[in-house]
Amino acid sequence: MAGPVLAKARQAAAEYERLNLTRNSVFWAEKAVCLSKGEFDDVYTFANVLYRDGQYRRAVHVLERDELPEKHMSCRYLAALCDVAQKDFEGAIDRLETALESSRVVGQCNASLSAADEALFAGKQCQLQASVFCLYGTAHQELMNMVAAHAAYATALVYDPMCYEAWDRLTNNSVVDESKERELCQTVHNVLNAELGADAADDLSFLYSMRLDCKSQGSQPLAPPELLKDSCDTVACTALQAYTKYDVHTALESSNRVMEHDPLHPFGLLVHLACLVALEKKNELFVLAHEAVQDFPENASSWYAVGCYYMTVREYEKARMHFSKATSLDPNFGLAWLAFGHAFGADGIHDQANTCYFSAMKVMPGSHYPLINIALYH
Repeated sequence: MAGPVLAKARQAAAEYERLNLTRNSVFWAEKAVCLSKGEFDDVYTFANVLYRDGQYRRAVHVLERDELPEKHMSCRYLAALCDVAQKDFEGAIDRLETALESSRVVGQCNASLSAADEALFAGKQCQLQASVFCLYGTAHQELMNMVAAHAAYATALVYDPMCYEAWDRLTNNSVVDESKERELCQTVHNVLNAELGADAADDLSFLYSMRLDCKSQGSQPLAPPELLKDSCDTVACTALQAYTKYDVHTALESSNRVMEHDPLHPFGLLVHLACLVALEKKNELFVLAHEAVQDFPENASSWYAVGCYYMTVREYEKARMHFSKATSLDPNFGLAWLAFGHAFGADGIHDQANTCYFSAMKVMPGSHYPLINIALYH
C-alpha cells in the first residue's frame, strides 16, 4: 500500500532535513515524489532539499520538468535561488522580473500567488513576497544595479519588516544615503506599529535604526531596550559609535565583548579589526587574521583581516595582495575596496588608488568616504 509507505517517506525526508542529513532527505524526498505521483508539495520538498544539498542544476530540472516556476511563485523563487547560488544573477533577474510586476501593489501579499503557494505558505504569504523581492535586490546588487537593488529591498521591507537581510544589504554598504535610510526606517516602524503597537514597534525598529545611529558622529549615545542590550549586534553598534567618535579604547572594550561571545560575528569582527588597526595592536591582528584565513579561506573578511595586519606593519604590497583577494571573493565588499585604495596611496600609486576608490563608490554610492579619498588625489 502506497499510503503508509508515502507517509513514512515524507516523514523521513522532513526529519533528516531538520537534522541536516541532506543526502538522506534527498533520497526519501524523491521516493515521496514517486509514490504520490508528483504531488506539488512533494516536488517542492524534493527540489528544496536538492538546493540545500548544493545540487542546484538538478533542483531547477526537477522544478522545470513540470513547468512549476511558470505556475507558482514559490517554485520561481526556489529556481532563482539556485540561479544566484550558481552566480547566474541575470538569469535570476529574468526569472523573477515578470512575476514581480503583479506583486508591486504593496500590502496585497497574495498577489501573483497560486492556490498551491498560499497553501504551502499559509499565513506567511508576505514573507514569501518579501523574500522574492530581497533575492531580486541581491541579484541586482551583485550586478551593481544599485537603484534597482534599493527599490527591491525597500519593497521587501514593506511587505515584511522582519526581513532584516534586506535592511542589512541596504545599510551595510551604504547603498543609499542616510536620509533615505532613515526614511525607510520610519516606514518599517510605521508598519510594525500598525501590527504590534507602539512599544513593540519601538523595540524592534531600534534594531534597524541602531546601525544608522552608530555611523553618525552627531547622534546621541545608543539607548538599547533592556531586553536587547546584550545582543552582539547591539554591542557591536555601540563599539562602532564609540569608534566614530574617536573613542577607540572604549570601542575596543565593546568589540572585545563581541569577540568573546561570538568571535565570528561578521559586523563585530569588522569593528574589532578597525579598533586593532587604529591602536596598532599588531600581535592581536596577526593572530586574529591568520586564524581567520586558516579556518575560513572562502570568507572575504578573512583576507581583509590579513590585509589590515600588513597595513599596520607598513608592508603595503602584501596588504594589496590580500585586499585584492578579498575583493575578488566579494566584489561588493566596500571596506576592502577602500583599504585597497589606501594600500596603493601609501606607496604613492595614486592612479591605482583612485581606481579602487571609484570601485568603492560603485558598491557604496550612499557613502561619502570614497569621494573624500578621491578628492585627496585631485
